[in-house]
Amino acid sequence: MDNEALFALFRFAVDMACVAAFALSGVLAARDRKAELDMFGVVVVAVVTAIGGGTLRDVLLDVPVFWLEDTSFIYCPILAGLAGFVITKDRVHPNLDLMITVCDAIGLAYFSVMGAVKAQELGMGPVTSVLMGLMTGISGGMMRDTYTRQVPFVMRKNGEFYATPTLLGCIVVVNVPGSLGLWAGGLLCLILRLAAVRWKLKLPGVSW
Repeated sequence: MDNEALFALFRFAVDMACVAAFALSGVLAARDRKAELDMFGVVVVAVVTAIGGGTLRDVLLDVPVFWLEDTSFIYCPILAGLAGFVITKDRVHPNLDLMITVCDAIGLAYFSVMGAVKAQELGMGPVTSVLMGLMTGISGGMMRDTYTRQVPFVMRKNGEFYATPTLLGCIVVVNVPGSLGLWAGGLLCLILRLAAVRWKLKLPGVSW
């Protein structure tokens, strides 16, 4: 197997791992919030979490939706959702919040930078590319929270940084060329998100 094939295999493995992580964050959130969903409902939340942001991005960019071109991106969250449902059924996990946070942070970082990269590849300008990356990253989580009857985390005044790490990561991707920008932006987003949870970093809220 040559280097190009190895890289393609590695890229596919990373893609599927990150999609599965975001899907699992949907499953875990549904369990944690007692959304009273059956197996079908849990799988729907998993799929929407994983592909919702990318679907919205592709519709706005007027390009074929990514999971219609490569069905691996729809099969993966379905399988992850089913597996998550079976594993978590009737079980209480003491580290559930941590599991949700890590899975969500991985998916957030991945989808954000890939959204910005795709917009760039389609000839979009820096601002549009950053916005597409931001939307790709946070929209799936917003849909997940809405389906589980929660105020979207990104909008909560008491929530830690969520959109901010995404925005900064996308800015790095757009301004640093090549794979260096991709990895640097993704890692920055991931580290900032986890740091925000660890040290309760948040933007000022408004009291009404």
